[in-house]
Amino acid sequence: MTILSQSPNAFRATHLEGVDKELQYMNSNLEEIQKSLEMYLENKRRQFPRFYFISNDDLLEILGQSKNPPAVMPHMKKLFDNIKTLTLTKTTANGPMAATEMRSNEDEVVPFDGQVILDGQVEKWLRDVENKMKEVVKRKVLACRHDLSNCGTKREKWLKSHPGQACITASQIQWTEEVQKSLRDNVLKLKTDRKKQHLVLRNFTDMIKKNLTRLERIKLVSLVTIEIHARDVINDLIKNQIKSESSFEWQQQLRFYWRKDEIIIEQAIGRFWYGCEYLGNSGRLVITPLTDR
Repeated sequence: MTILSQSPNAFRATHLEGVDKELQYMNSNLEEIQKSLEMYLENKRRQFPRFYFISNDDLLEILGQSKNPPAVMPHMKKLFDNIKTLTLTKTTANGPMAATEMRSNEDEVVPFDGQVILDGQVEKWLRDVENKMKEVVKRKVLACRHDLSNCGTKREKWLKSHPGQACITASQIQWTEEVQKSLRDNVLKLKTDRKKQHLVLRNFTDMIKKNLTRLERIKLVSLVTIEIHARDVINDLIKNQIKSESSFEWQQQLRFYWRKDEIIIEQAIGRFWYGCEYLGNSGRLVITPLTDR
């Protein structure tokens, strides 16, 4: 490069003695460095598979900021479905930082029970954050389900007290249990379920007219979308005179259950474990027969 700057002639600069060997050596060296780097990054991705979601440049930046958690926060949205950032605090004056809350893209704040220490290798404390996230979501759904069973059709206080994801999941679990129980015990109770569903929707209609915060309105609209679909399913079951929980018209629905301290989703012969990934309050499409299929 020095020769080129002094005499900008490509032919003369590249035909000097030894230049070709030096360039070949540099190229071979670069390939070895890149191969080693790829192996190093692959090892890190195996330790924390969410690193597969991001580019090498982003991963190198995260790994380089292992001791500086605030610098990793801009990458959280790339690693988690809807964790925009974590609320950080100092454990002691000279100690490591800790995370006490997670915040979604819609600015919903969900506190951790306790705190997650952000110290050591970044892939290890990110895995601790992931485990805490799943633990908190699961516990929030359980608490939300318990409160829902005690609040009847008037759900304003219940909705404002819990994260939107927990409200939707708890509502789907309770709806599944009630409809399945009616099909199993007394199919005439489906009309009672439909009446209850109408009262719930009427309560939500009254709520939506009130002066709600932006976050509360997003939660309410998402929940109403799910509850309207639940009402339509009950209407179809009654219309088609379904009398058994084993009938295909019921089995084809997406059904949520709480079994052995786990949330299970079933549809037809499919069974899935609810991953407890924090989803925040992202918008939901209206469920039509086409999107349902």
